[in-house]
Amino acid sequence: MKIDDVRKAKSRIPFEPFVIRTSDGRELLVKHPDAVSWDEGGRSPSCFAPGGWELLDVAHVVGLAAAPNAGRKAE
Repeated sequence: MKIDDVRKAKSRIPFEPFVIRTSDGRELLVKHPDAVSWDEGGRSPSCFAPGGWELLDVAHVVGLAAAPNAGRKAE
């Protein structure tokens, strides 16, 4: 997985919620583009998760997926 893949998911217009999957089995739901940011160098993303911000090592990001129910409108 490359950092550009995370950037593309965050920058998608219109934004669609997505899940970041890590090598330790965590799945971080990104509901809003502001829930992902980068350090000053632009290489290490952080994701807002329950409990606060988590710094991610891109080497441990193993996948991205559409969030459950993404794109569905409430009835």
